[in-house]
Amino acid sequence: MNEQDLIKKAASGDAEAFGRLIEPYERPVYNFCRRVLGDGYDAEDVSQEVFIKIYRSIGGYTDRRAGSFKNWVYRIANNACIDELRKRKARPVAESLDETYESDEGESVRQFESPELPPEEAVLKKERQKIIADAIRNLAPEFKRVIILRDVRGFSYEDIAQMTGMKIGTVKSKISRARVNLKEQIQKKYV
Repeated sequence: MNEQDLIKKAASGDAEAFGRLIEPYERPVYNFCRRVLGDGYDAEDVSQEVFIKIYRSIGGYTDRRAGSFKNWVYRIANNACIDELRKRKARPVAESLDETYESDEGESVRQFESPELPPEEAVLKKERQKIIADAIRNLAPEFKRVIILRDVRGFSYEDIAQMTGMKIGTVKSKISRARVNLKEQIQKKYV
């Protein structure tokens, strides 16, 4: 059964179809929320909220011109992360981006592991990636989300615009400004 058929069945109340529809999105949405929020527990709560929101509004999806279902899912996830960040504005994030994660395919992986490299190069690469991860963590939330969507998750500018509700020019501008900010942070701290 294709995605559109699953959407129609889920919209008519078929819980099994809904489960099959969202299954491929569970890990990617959790991983996205974890990277944006920086906390596994919050990411778990927010990703559950995302799927509850999808369940409640799936009937409206078929009538929308929301683009692909995937973009619609990430738009809801993005908005849920924004809401969570607003709730905890004053609470600092303490998280290591060099932890073991469950990949979108369900495998446990270390984010910065490079087994194919000689040990010295792997250590240098890990240090560079840690520097970049620290800089991303220090970005303002509006920049962090777009950088993660573009440079970590690999979405196109058009997809990000659809997910965030921004115009493509705004998305490109925010990504450009985020990259400049990352570069300045790295140069200031490490050069």
